[in-house]
Amino acid sequence: MGSLSFIGMAIALAGAVSSTFAQGTIAFNTRVIGYVDAPVWAPCCPGTTGVGSIPGMKAQLYLFSGSGVTAKVTGLYPATTFFSGTTLANRYVVVPPELVVVPGVPPGQQATVFMRVFDGESFETSEFRGQTMPITITLGGTLPGGTTFPTALLTGLDGDVYRPGAILMFERIRRNGEELEITVTNVTNHSFPWENYVLEGSSDFVSWAPLATNAPSLTTFTMPFPATSKAFYRSRVQGPSMPTAAEAP
Repeated sequence: MGSLSFIGMAIALAGAVSSTFAQGTIAFNTRVIGYVDAPVWAPCCPGTTGVGSIPGMKAQLYLFSGSGVTAKVTGLYPATTFFSGTTLANRYVVVPPELVVVPGVPPGQQATVFMRVFDGESFETSEFRGQTMPITITLGGTLPGGTTFPTALLTGLDGDVYRPGAILMFERIRRNGEELEITVTNVTNHSFPWENYVLEGSSDFVSWAPLATNAPSLTTFTMPFPATSKAFYRSRVQGPSMPTAAEAP
């Protein structure tokens, strides 16, 4: 009986190891010489003092998937904090002892991730919060068959978490039969992949009403040609600027 129990436990452990191997991983390090340099500065002192000078600051990576209304972000673990003390170190995160696991994405596959910085128990409930633009990287780890991929670094990550909203500019407005086509351009490239553009119209430049929305990849709005003798249009990024996060198991 004892040997049977041992065999059963060994099978269970093997299954757990295989499951762990199947998940891609990331090294949560914002300072790897020659590869990653993503300092996060305190709002008061950009370029001189890191955000770690503020007590309780945390950092967490998130997985981004989907697009438009199906966009989803998933919190990844472990999360971490920032170095405190010297101004040289407090701009960077404390590297967790374990690699960050990305559920549902195997090693060797690409994943789009970004970093959130916040001072509360969660990003959503924090008074101070910010997030980086997403980056796409190839995950590290070992597949069940033994194929190993190198450690994934946060190459390309920019620690700027204080960007303004996207600035949009009208590129073209033209009449096409009974429709009006309006094309906008994202001038500053500050929008997140899950943000939508909303087109608003007004007949008096005072009262504005939403007319249409599009995902960022579709920047041409089509609408019925206005019956009024004059009309004004403006575009903006539709809020909120983030989808609800789902926690990774």
